Amino acid sequence: MTQPKRRDEITWVKVGNEQIVHDLAHQQLHQLNPTASFIFELCDGTMSTDRIIAEVVARFDVDEQTASRDVSRTLEQFRTLSLISAD
Repeated sequence: MTQPKRRDEITWVKVGNEQIVHDLAHQQLHQLNPTASFIFELCDGTMSTDRIIAEVVARFDVDEQTASRDVSRTLEQFRTLSLISAD
């Protein structure tokens, strides 16, 4: 079971209900929508993907199947952008 974790070189600031993420290593900025921001905040290396899905279900008006699909896609995008790693 993976536990996604933000990379150490990543800094972020909350602006309203969105996040601005700065990848220092790649000198890139990313703007995350409210759902992606929530998922990003949960990527602290202690929560499993299943727990993140459960938190999304509890926070947003979404069923488990939809949350699972959306969380999986979001985590894959974070990995592609090198924002997180799975230890």
